[in-house]
Amino acid sequence: MKLLFLSVFSILLLAQCQSGNKPTPQIQTFNTGPGALDMSFNVAGYATFAFVSIGIARDQGQGIALQTDGKVVISGFTYDGTRYRYALIRYQNDGRPDTTWGTDGTVATDVGGFNDQGTDIRQQADGKLVQCGYSSNGTKLRVGVVRYLSNGNLDTTFSGTGKSFVSFSTGDDYCLNETIQPDGKIILLGYSRIGSNTHVSMARLLTNGSLDTSFGNSGIVNTSIGVKAQASGVVLLPNGKILLAGYSTTATLFSQTLLRYNTDGTLDTTFNGVGYTVTPMGSEHFYGNDVALQTDGKALVCGYAKFGSGYDITVTRYNTNGTIDTSYANNGTTIFSVGSGDDKSYRCKLQADGKLVVVGNSQVTGQPSEFLLTRFNTNGSVDTDFGIQGASRLSIGDVNDISYRIALTDDKKILVTGYSTIRGPNTRFATARFFQ
Repeated sequence: MKLLFLSVFSILLLAQCQSGNKPTPQIQTFNTGPGALDMSFNVAGYATFAFVSIGIARDQGQGIALQTDGKVVISGFTYDGTRYRYALIRYQNDGRPDTTWGTDGTVATDVGGFNDQGTDIRQQADGKLVQCGYSSNGTKLRVGVVRYLSNGNLDTTFSGTGKSFVSFSTGDDYCLNETIQPDGKIILLGYSRIGSNTHVSMARLLTNGSLDTSFGNSGIVNTSIGVKAQASGVVLLPNGKILLAGYSTTATLFSQTLLRYNTDGTLDTTFNGVGYTVTPMGSEHFYGNDVALQTDGKALVCGYAKFGSGYDITVTRYNTNGTIDTSYANNGTTIFSVGSGDDKSYRCKLQADGKLVVVGNSQVTGQPSEFLLTRFNTNGSVDTDFGIQGASRLSIGDVNDISYRIALTDDKKILVTGYSTIRGPNTRFATARFFQ
């Protein structure tokens, strides 16, 4: 294992909202203002990590768990030369690996004996960590859930081995996200693939790792919307209902989709009459990736839509009944164009002041993609006080950098994680910290 402490860095910050000419890259002087890199994190404001010291690294960060002592655990996967495995690294508050945890700060888990890809991670109230993803048994992909003790060891009180496997369907199953209820039950979500069709899928586990048979059909929920559908965003409502964000298609175009379920896993038909709402974007693809809940119950969904030859970031606000809140931005949706190439958002978090922070990647045409952070005001307008005109971009590797997850710390900082590509095919965990 090798950690790269990088002191030479560059961050490009630029933004352009709605339509018009794309701006040229600008360099921002580093400070402690909103959107600036926090240089107290690993000196450079970011850290990269490769789980292998020789050969090609194929590592990606996919999830973040903040711990009460200020440490952070990053979830993802690594390639050991034979197969992919779940992977974790824990950083101290200063961005250095916590070498007292796991093996020199890392944990790599062979989950199913074949290829495994870890995605999200959550911390339970008792400090244990729950990592989800998907795992092959040699025949099909299943949902794989692993629970760790606070020291990084497997928790064998969870399903007897520390590992639990769930099949959404008879086809391949993908777990993209999870959340933990106040009672400790674990909700897993993603999609299942049967033939050429995909379905929004969920499962709920009891605290011991077994399926909660009071939820859906013996613990499993599959929802078919059109030909293809999947969900990657989740939020629990105060009344226990479950709100999912994703996308679906009934023909050739994908449309942003928001679904609401009752506590027993049935669709909540008081939500848009059928339990879900499908939002098209004219004749273009429109993807929903994550959802955040305002204090008034309205939901913000981030994603991206195709306009012409490229993609732009989108944020849409929905009323509690599933209709679009047309008082937000431009008839309910804000569209943000940053680079001259593709701009995509994958996750979002609401700050205490109601502003929405969105993470993803941005690209200047012909150039590698970069980490991207953007922030929106409560009315949907771009917060021009953040970064440069609402956006912060970070270039780490010499090829593509993609940021997938975001977390907000109690001391008003923003953690993002994903991967950085260095020297061609080599990808490694990449984690950065910014000021709110």
